[in-house]
Amino acid sequence: MDKKMYKYIVILIGIIILLVVFVWLSNLITGGTKLTYYDIEEKMVDATRKYVKKYPNVLPSYPNSSVTISSINLINEGYIKELNSYIKNENVICSGSVEIFLSNDNYYDYVPNLSCGNLYSSIKLYDKVITDNEYGVVSGSGLYQRIDGKFVTDELDLNSPGISDSFEYVFRGDEVNNYVKIDDNYWRIVSINDFNDMLLIYVGHVQKTYA
Repeated sequence: MDKKMYKYIVILIGIIILLVVFVWLSNLITGGTKLTYYDIEEKMVDATRKYVKKYPNVLPSYPNSSVTISSINLINEGYIKELNSYIKNENVICSGSVEIFLSNDNYYDYVPNLSCGNLYSSIKLYDKVITDNEYGVVSGSGLYQRIDGKFVTDELDLNSPGISDSFEYVFRGDEVNNYVKIDDNYWRIVSINDFNDMLLIYVGHVQKTYA
């Protein structure tokens, strides 16, 4: 074997070692999912759709209502495997459920909730928006509460809507953190109602960078 060939072999072995180390580190950081967490959530939703076909009586019965189907029900009925079986890291315990919402136009929306310890937890856009915007604003620009159509501008009235009150969060002001990018398009978030439905205005492609 000449020196040139020997050099190539050493380089090839080095590349293989680097790849092995990279995969090991990646698994260590991410928890080593056999599937992505998104894939697991999709499996949960698919399993729930099959479950409610067999048990249609569990579906929400009136608009703006919801029901929650636990992953335990899906596992016991054989529609999905134990969630931990999709995770390589044996020290991680996953749990989950799927919430089914019935909209005003009789459309069922399936929302997965997956929790895998510190490695992953499903995030809902409305939760993220409310958390990131410190919704307790009573003056200036930000995310306001609005109860029965009136903006809350007194700190004593924050978080205190009555049972029958119409309640929502509304962005108000010039400098607000209300842009969201979906695929390659931008939308502006206008409001979030008490059913966590979001009103968005389409902006399209924009040149300026927004939060």
